[in-house]
Amino acid sequence: PNAQTFIEEQKEMSKEEHYHGYCYALNQSTKAMMNAGLKDLLSEIQVPVIIIWGKNDRLIPSFYSEKFLEGIPGSSLKLIQNCGHVPQLEKPEEFNRYLEEFLDSVLTIDEKTFFSKQNKFKNFITKIFKKGKTC
Repeated sequence: PNAQTFIEEQKEMSKEEHYHGYCYALNQSTKAMMNAGLKDLLSEIQVPVIIIWGKNDRLIPSFYSEKFLEGIPGSSLKLIQNCGHVPQLEKPEEFNRYLEEFLDSVLTIDEKTFFSKQNKFKNFITKIFKKGKTC
């Protein structure tokens, strides 16, 4: 159902006036990925990273998730089974669980305290990826 929702949303989005800009940005980012030395770019990342990838991604096969893992120092990888290119939509519960675990592991005690006092930590996560919604 989430993949179908995504398809329907994309159909609706194609009617919007900004759709041409969206397609242009997608085209340019794809070209940049093809032309850049990915290994060199990945090794420059110096912050905590979790890679969440759909095992059955047909757009960018999960083979590349291992390349990202190897290329980003200290990164971690979560492969989601029976999932394609959009894990936040296809498997939102599993995706959000991994994201919450990751954020819990990288946030400082002060940051966690801030979010819990503000009652925003959980809200922060659910606003990023609501079940069945695009971000």
